[in-house]
Amino acid sequence: MGSRYASAPGGLGYSTNLLGSSTNLLGSSTNLAGLVGNIRREGRIWPTVRAVSDWLPEPPEVEPRAERAAPKPPSVRNIVITLVCITLLGVCLAWAFLSMRAVMGVGGSCASGGPYEIATPCPDGSWLIAIAIPVLIIAAMSGSGFASTIGAPNQLFVMWAVLFGALGWNFFEFAFEDGVSISFLVCGVLFWGMALPAWWGIGVAFVKLLRNEPRQLGWWAAYAVLLACGAFLGLAVYVLAS
Repeated sequence: MGSRYASAPGGLGYSTNLLGSSTNLLGSSTNLAGLVGNIRREGRIWPTVRAVSDWLPEPPEVEPRAERAAPKPPSVRNIVITLVCITLLGVCLAWAFLSMRAVMGVGGSCASGGPYEIATPCPDGSWLIAIAIPVLIIAAMSGSGFASTIGAPNQLFVMWAVLFGALGWNFFEFAFEDGVSISFLVCGVLFWGMALPAWWGIGVAFVKLLRNEPRQLGWWAAYAVLLACGAFLGLAVYVLAS
């Protein structure tokens, strides 16, 4: 019993100290609140923040990143190959167009060579279509690959649109030559239907270029000029071969 009551004064003293510490903390909080109020009234919030930030450690220095290397200019070789391929497209498209017209002019079918008697021989120059089609595909694929390295348009779309559009025109023209040929008319619709997605893709590309990169229209102008030059060259070769 004695020891129990003997510890009471020490516990009371501890409680008294705790109460005093709480009173001091409350007073410090009141002073801090008053200081903040004064800072707000005097408009010195930002200077105070700057003063506090002076006590913080400075962030470590970050070394500047190395400057990115400038993009390499397009390869002259790739540019030349791209332009040669689009010119070959013009040559081969002319051969395919003119050879098909020659064959359709004799009824749509012909033959040459062999041991049998030929009822309808193929016109002169029509053999160029056997060269035009494989060269056309190879040139379009190769040209598209090299064009992608220099930011030029895809040549497969150009070949696709012009080839099926031109051959479809032949079908429509000969469909109404002697009355109406349903077979030629159906083929014309199918060929123009196959050409339509390519023309739509080219139109979408033009709209995007006009909005975002009008400078790229120079490539399309170069394509048009070289296609025309190739077509005239193909026409000259076809006339000589005929």
